[in-house]
Amino acid sequence: MTADLVPVPSALVSQYDEELGSALLGDKANSITFDNTKIRSIARGWEAVIPFSQGAREIIAWHDIDPARRRVDEHFDQLFDTLANTAPHRTTTPESQS
Repeated sequence: MTADLVPVPSALVSQYDEELGSALLGDKANSITFDNTKIRSIARGWEAVIPFSQGAREIIAWHDIDPARRRVDEHFDQLFDTLANTAPHRTTTPESQS
């Protein structure tokens, strides 16, 4: 399986979809890493208990329950293909080199 990370600037998104591009401005314009340190400092003893792999399986199951949830949005499908093929840089992940 090939996994390419394709960073796409918000300005490029705006060129192809103005509404989506404008929604990416502000906080969403910067890459982030999710960190639960703040919630753990407020809610003593709280910890994330669902591993990513289990959460991913639950998301897939949620989509599988109702066929309407599996409908492909043709606009976004085409838009993301266009953006991936138009973006200036591609970063290959280790999985794609095996």
